[in-house]
Amino acid sequence: MMNIQHSDTFSKWITIFSGMVAFSTTGFASYWGNLFIYFESYNQKYFQTESEHTTSWILPMCLAGRAIAPFLAGQIVRIIGKRATLFCGVVLNNLGIIMVYFVSGNSTILIILFLGLLQGIGSGFLQTIYSQIAVEWGKSRPGFYISLITSSQVLGAIVINHFVTLYINPNNLTPDLEIGSQVVFSQASVLENVPSIFLLLGVVFFFVQSLCLLLTKEKSPKMFTIIAKLNQRSYHSIESEQTQLMEDQNENNLKDSNSSCHNIDVSHEDPGLTPRQLIRRREFYVLSLTLAFACVSSLIISNYYKAYGQTVIHDDYFLTMVGDVLLGVKYIIMLIWGLMIDKIGTKLSLVAYQASISLFNIFFFFSPLINKWVYSVAAISLGAVCTPATSIYSCCTAKAFGKSNFITNFGLITMPSVVIYLVIPLILNSLLQQIGWFSIFCLASSVGAASMIVIIIVYDE
Repeated sequence: MMNIQHSDTFSKWITIFSGMVAFSTTGFASYWGNLFIYFESYNQKYFQTESEHTTSWILPMCLAGRAIAPFLAGQIVRIIGKRATLFCGVVLNNLGIIMVYFVSGNSTILIILFLGLLQGIGSGFLQTIYSQIAVEWGKSRPGFYISLITSSQVLGAIVINHFVTLYINPNNLTPDLEIGSQVVFSQASVLENVPSIFLLLGVVFFFVQSLCLLLTKEKSPKMFTIIAKLNQRSYHSIESEQTQLMEDQNENNLKDSNSSCHNIDVSHEDPGLTPRQLIRRREFYVLSLTLAFACVSSLIISNYYKAYGQTVIHDDYFLTMVGDVLLGVKYIIMLIWGLMIDKIGTKLSLVAYQASISLFNIFFFFSPLINKWVYSVAAISLGAVCTPATSIYSCCTAKAFGKSNFITNFGLITMPSVVIYLVIPLILNSLLQQIGWFSIFCLASSVGAASMIVIIIVYDE
């Protein structure tokens, strides 16, 4: 009996660890801020006036793909299961990255489709399925287990950021060509390294994610129920316990005991809302709307933190270092958000999240005008609180609406974000060209404040 317990505990943590390692390679939104300026410079060489439209659409299309992925994954899982769906995510994610090597300099549309949409759908599959597996292994603390896996993307992005900078710009050259409100690289020694970085990243990511998939184990609810029953009624034989379990399999709750395994969650009191029930709840619409608004700020900091800093600060390695510290702090903050959702509930956590977005966007705009150290503090603060919005809201979905229909329910919540990702690049480009940097940070701050007010007034936990 103890061997069974130890085996399942080992399976649980090897699965969580595998999910963390696999997800550490999917932090495109976290390392794109560093890669953005290099890719923008490369596109300026080949596409010139089309470049800004190409580069600014990549991340929104990636995030739109991630927003679509939970709904698609929910349908595919019913047909082929979680593990096969995970493998589909691995293939799509890395095919999208690798193909950029072959189409760079040839087609802006294909770059957007591969690096943006296809890669986003693949990484979205990984996030959705691993989040579901995390919920199944740790039902009593869904926020913590989901954030434990999804936060690993920022740790991986630290390594990826350094590798990207050292590979593309080993001599720490500075951007030397001013185009509109941006400053880009024109040095051939930098630009010639841009396409091959995608081939290297895609191949490495594929092997890492495939290995993690082999180590991933799905929880067996029946086995965990058997273990709990055996500990609660140790005076029965194994055979009689299994017989009793078959008779009690429709019970909603198991009695508490003083056994050594009293912390194992064996209850069935949380079947979760069905999609039909979900769309009748006003909380569903609040989460959908405020998630879409939160995506505006996440998109801005991911796309522009380095590009904005380089308008004033001419030190590429310093800006990369800021990105590394930002990601390290973000990892800790993501875990804190998950714990907060478990401890104080979804409403207070979301109010704090949206208030932080509103305040730090304004602080970030003024920071580089003072000095680079104030900029670094502002970038780290904003980047840390603007953790990937889908990670925060996936924790809220599991906490508020239950676990059994998590994938489908979360897919419905993320769908309005697709519209935001398709519309916001047009708005940001127009604001940046017509008004300047202040306008986009003011927009992010305003929608954060509006979301906070909506949650306070409408959301009923």
